Amino acid sequence: MMRESLLHELALGYATAGHYEEALRMPALMNSQEQQNYTLGDSKLFVRSGNSGRVFEVSGMIKDNYARVICDLGVVDAFIASEQLALADHTLSEALVRTGMNRAARQKAQTFIEIAARLGAQKNKLQSLRNSIRGSSTLWL
Repeated sequence: MMRESLLHELALGYATAGHYEEALRMPALMNSQEQQNYTLGDSKLFVRSGNSGRVFEVSGMIKDNYARVICDLGVVDAFIASEQLALADHTLSEALVRTGMNRAARQKAQTFIEIAARLGAQKNKLQSLRNSIRGSSTLWL
């Protein structure tokens, strides 16, 4: 377990430093699929570092459907925070489809609730952006 934790931290360090190829090699060195999913689930770091395109490659590496939805929800949070609402919408749609394919009722219910919360956050962010645009446009009139 210590080895896997160190590989996780190393992957995060590489991603934070912008060494994405090295970061993506770390999960392959892990024995536990659960730990691989956990490490790959931190793909939101790619969004925060301005490398949004890589996030879909990373989340695609997660084999477990539920773990991938959880990862996608973290990515959606990062997209919303960085005002990349179109990417947040796309990722939420994908998470919704994957959630529908999940057979475990409890996991399905949990993720539907989480998706609904993200949809609300996205709507609020969009409304906030619209209000700020309206406010700034009246200054120029």
